[in-house]
Amino acid sequence: MRFFIILSIISTALGIKAQENQFFNAMRTGSISGISQYLDNKVELSIIDDHNMYSRNQAIQKINSWLNKSNPSSVQNLHGGESNDNSSFYHVAKLTTRSGHYRVFVYFERGGNSAIIKKIQIDPF
Repeated sequence: MRFFIILSIISTALGIKAQENQFFNAMRTGSISGISQYLDNKVELSIIDDHNMYSRNQAIQKINSWLNKSNPSSVQNLHGGESNDNSSFYHVAKLTTRSGHYRVFVYFERGGNSAIIKKIQIDPF
């Protein structure tokens, strides 16, 4: 029984890690469909000086517009962390684009075997 519990925990952790990697790969390729699948119904979004709470659809439009203008080319994972109760985690990456380098902070909350994005912050690096 203990083996199956441990296996379930490891499986969940690997699934969430894969989600996180897929999100950052979607940022690198400018794939809004790859990004949108992880967004919550309401997302706190900050792109440089534009900071607000947006509906999922509004956030998708804002992110898509920014990605189209900036033309991302690479992502470098920098660091991340988890809450003490493992209910949430964050990740920070460096996004290289045609217009410069940006620090991308993403805050996820866990729900079952997946995680949803509650906050994205993009600032000049």
